[in-house]
Order: sequence, then C-alpha cells, then structure tokens
Amino acid sequence: SEPMIIGRNFLVKINANIGNSAVTSSMAEEVEKMVWAIRWGADTVMDLSTGRNIQNIREWIIRNSPVPIGT
Repeated sequence: SEPMIIGRNFLVKINANIGNSAVTSSMAEEVEKMVWAIRWGADTVMDLSTGRNIQNIREWIIRNSPVPIGT
C-alpha cells in the first residue's frame, strides 16, 4: 500500500469506525462494514470492537484490509 500522511496541512482523509459489541454483530458483519467503508472511500478504518472474539476479528481485518487499521 501507499504511504499516507494525515494531518491539518494535508488532503482530507475519511476515517470509518467499525466494531462489534457484546449485544450485537459478528465477524461477518464487521468484515462487511469494512468492505463497504473502503468501497465508499474510507482512507483509514478504526476497529472499536468491545464484544467477543476481538482478537480474531482484528486479526482478520488487519490481514485483509488495503487501508491502515487503528484500534
């Protein structure tokens, strides 16, 4: 992937927040959210998961995302 600069003096960047919770969502839903966010132009994605299987979800997202992932 290409290097990216994020900051006040640079082009606007779009960040998308995704993440499961203890109440709802699954790995498939989080992956679908990531795919749609990137398709619609997200430059970065933040995984804010708080539910079960956080490690598994994050590992899959990090390994398969073409954009930087934050946690």
